[in-house]
Amino acid sequence: MKRYKWIGQASLVESLALGGDRIGPLLSMALVLPFLFLQGSTFREYRQWILDQVGQATTYLFGAGEPMLAGETSIYPSLIVGGGVKGEHAVAVTAAHVLVVRIDNLSGRPRSVELAARSADVSIELSSGPIGYPALTVRYGSGVWPIRGLRKVFQPEPLLRAWRDAAARGAGM
Repeated sequence: MKRYKWIGQASLVESLALGGDRIGPLLSMALVLPFLFLQGSTFREYRQWILDQVGQATTYLFGAGEPMLAGETSIYPSLIVGGGVKGEHAVAVTAAHVLVVRIDNLSGRPRSVELAARSADVSIELSSGPIGYPALTVRYGSGVWPIRGLRKVFQPEPLLRAWRDAAARGAGM
């Protein structure tokens, strides 16, 4: 839990170092390089922390009899917004439903439910998102929710398997 607060600070240092005209390259090597080595493991821990909270929210909404089977959250560094970790949505799959929640960028906690639908009525696709980030696209009706993350942190396969299984069971009902 100690490292989570450090992510925002390290990313802010990264954005400052990359923005300097004269000392930017020097600061980049001295300050950013150590962060890049720790970035993957730190983001994986932060991702798991968010997914734990999404799992709790899923259990709260659907009950203990329908827990989250798999989930994924968008998580990637953001230099444009002054440094920090960015991620808008998380998706959870249960035995019968797909849940999409908005994630608060400041706290990393689920903020609101944007979709709760039967798995058979939802489509989820894996693609390469902007700037090469892998992305899941969740679609329901006219709604579209992109979930993108860093390579080696983002793990969409378990979620896709759980959704396909749940959708197949739901279509057979």
